[in-house]
Amino acid sequence: MDGQRMAFSPDIVGFSLTDPSVEQLRHERDQARAQLDAVMQLAPCGLAFFDRALRYLEVNEQLADINGIAPAAHIGRTVGELLPNMSPDVVAAIQHVLITGEPFHHEITGETPRLPGQLRFWKVTYFPLRDADDAITGVSAVVVETTQQRWQGARIHAQQTVSERIALGTPLPHILLGVATMVESYLNARPCAVLIHDGAGQLSLGAAPTLPPTLHATLATLPVSLFANLTRSNGPQPLPPTGHELVAPGWGAIKVAARRHGLPYLWAVPISDSNHELLGALLVFAAEDVPLAAADQQIVAIASHLVGIAVERARIEAEHLREQAAAAERQQFLLEASTMLAASLDYEEILGNIARLAVPRLADWCTVEMRIDDTLQTVVMQHTDPAQQALGEAFRSRYPTRLEDEGVGRVMRLGEPLVVPVITPDMFTPSTPDADPVMLSEMQQFGMTSFMAVPLTAHGRTLGALVFAATHGSRTFSADDVALAQELAWRAALAVEHAQLYRDAQEALRTRDQFLSIASHELKTPITALLGFVQLLQRRIGADNMDERTLRTFHTIHEQGRRLTQLIGALLDFSRLQLGQFVIERRPVDLSFLTNRIVSEIEAVLTKHTLEVQISQAPLVVQGDELRLEQVLQNLLQNAFKYSPLGGLVELTLTGDDDHLQLVVRDHGIGIPADALPHLFRRFFRAHNANQHNIGGIGLGLFVIKEIVAQHGGTVVVDSTESVGTTFTIRLPLFQKE
Repeated sequence: MDGQRMAFSPDIVGFSLTDPSVEQLRHERDQARAQLDAVMQLAPCGLAFFDRALRYLEVNEQLADINGIAPAAHIGRTVGELLPNMSPDVVAAIQHVLITGEPFHHEITGETPRLPGQLRFWKVTYFPLRDADDAITGVSAVVVETTQQRWQGARIHAQQTVSERIALGTPLPHILLGVATMVESYLNARPCAVLIHDGAGQLSLGAAPTLPPTLHATLATLPVSLFANLTRSNGPQPLPPTGHELVAPGWGAIKVAARRHGLPYLWAVPISDSNHELLGALLVFAAEDVPLAAADQQIVAIASHLVGIAVERARIEAEHLREQAAAAERQQFLLEASTMLAASLDYEEILGNIARLAVPRLADWCTVEMRIDDTLQTVVMQHTDPAQQALGEAFRSRYPTRLEDEGVGRVMRLGEPLVVPVITPDMFTPSTPDADPVMLSEMQQFGMTSFMAVPLTAHGRTLGALVFAATHGSRTFSADDVALAQELAWRAALAVEHAQLYRDAQEALRTRDQFLSIASHELKTPITALLGFVQLLQRRIGADNMDERTLRTFHTIHEQGRRLTQLIGALLDFSRLQLGQFVIERRPVDLSFLTNRIVSEIEAVLTKHTLEVQISQAPLVVQGDELRLEQVLQNLLQNAFKYSPLGGLVELTLTGDDDHLQLVVRDHGIGIPADALPHLFRRFFRAHNANQHNIGGIGLGLFVIKEIVAQHGGTVVVDSTESVGTTFTIRLPLFQKE
């Protein structure tokens, strides 16, 4: 075969009868015929020869197989007669070669009698046939079918496109629509529907680009069981299966709706996940009962596989999002619980808050059982239904929880959770001789369908238990629910333990304060008597009749007694403050007069210190307790002297404005370290440099001063530099006459 001429067709090649060697020519002709036959039979493609009238002169078996028409049936017939749907393209190509004498190449698409209804693809090249005089006597055609390659390329492209969409996280509805559209385009516009299992035994319509609307509603009601017989290995199957037409529900409605639209034939292929669990089905409707070609079956199978991947991935992502949302909700729940637990130190209030938080977010019913003196007591009960809560409280009063019980009692004994995910009716049937059928019957009336109890454990001690129940199938407690309940119980147990410790500490403090109050009161009486007897002895003996040693002894007894009286007074004030018994008796008090009196008394006994005083001449009247205000002045001045051990100047200034008076006491003593200033008014606090200078005290004076000033509506401020001195400033509101 030559690209420009063909010279061995018996009906086309010319012979000269005047040739001197006719036999030789005949031999050459027969040889050419044999070569042509060999080419026609061995060629891997279809071959055909046409005359100028466009009639078939000869075809090989390969082309006859492509067309689905016997070789002999081609001879003398035109393309239009044999292949009318492809005739225009072929005729135009042959005429082009006859006119131009040039080869022509094109691709054609169509159907042949061999596979009616199936779209096929070919590449065809046409060559001119010439005689010995180079005249064009016909056309040869070389036909190569590319249907399989075309579909393979299309399948690869479609698979790549859908895979890319899946990888990019394209929403599932868009992927399903793309797959359905792809199938319809490759199956010559046969309507396609993608049905997806909704997880509840029903199918939902995932995509159906060209399906008639009346079929939509019908397909959306199909049960998954309708496709239970499908297996991927069988490929697309005609539905309904043999023998199921009248048995399987749904087929009748589908057939009626499909026939109404001229689509009585239905093919289906299963959509499965990676575990071969049925996810749904891909349906292909057709107007004729024509089997799907192998290539079409591959398209449908690939499409169903891609849909399975997309659906499984979408569900995995959805489950991941649900898990994230659930985790975030659990964290929020625990955050709220922690905030609530930290808001109170009353353990009964804590447990009540926990129960109210858990219902209804974690359960429909929550009770808190606490271990008190080796018994269990229900301290809190919370239910979504107040009527049910009242019934539950009445039930618990008749049937209290016991430590020896196998339910909550077992949780308390072992310190381990107890979970019953699903409560069945038979669980309320007495299973042992000592079971109370009446109690079990009453319990059944509450409608509990899921149950869990977790211990309240802190530092190895089981304090109680949190009990949760779901009613009437509202939820089933999962492992995540149990973990959340345990975390909540752990936090609640710590809060309860802290509350109990706080309660015990408060009780201990009350006991201590009561003791201090009683002890201070009982000590004050004999010391007062002791000081009185010392003074009496001094008067009887007389100072002139005592030597210096005796005088020093009496002075020491008196001073230590006075110091002890001050300490007892401070302890008594402290205990009264702690017990809420510190009383301020209010009446108008002139601070100018009071300060002058105190200063005159103190100056008479000063030896090492100088007191410089600036007191307002005008009365500065406050509504207060004169005895307590004198206590403030005495403490501030005595502290100024005490913390100036080397003596020196102490300054006192008392001034007033329209609304307030201001009292300032300044010394030039050891001062206060900067790190001690924030703690100076705390009870029993003493700056470390006081001990370094061997200055005594118990750290209650300034604590009491601040409380007295605060109860008078005033403020006290300290400013100090270590080794330089200290300044205390008190501001009190002046008494305003109405």
